[in-house]
Amino acid sequence: MLLTADMLSRRRGMIAGVAATLMHSRSTPAKDLAAMKHVVLLGDSVFDNAAYVGGGPDVVTQLRQRLPSGWRASLLAVDGSVIASIAQQLARLPADASHLVISVGGNDALGYA
Repeated sequence: MLLTADMLSRRRGMIAGVAATLMHSRSTPAKDLAAMKHVVLLGDSVFDNAAYVGGGPDVVTQLRQRLPSGWRASLLAVDGSVIASIAQQLARLPADASHLVISVGGNDALGYA
């Protein structure tokens, strides 16, 4: 699929908005960096894939099985989400989140196709 200049501009604008939301979502810095062991998955069905694995382990389950002891993983990704949905997911970001993993954009591309 060929993206037009307008599509790219809108995509850049959405990404910049999400980045700004993320930068301002924390009002106080973490006090104990050693305790920051919380991976949060944001985005679409790449992570929220339980409906597609036929009873097998979904992504967040596999991640939890592989994380070191004492680490946590949370799933905020929602099947069907688009880039603009990330701001809503960031609004639910746990205060102790230390690592964010984002996979989004496929549904935006499908919408343009």
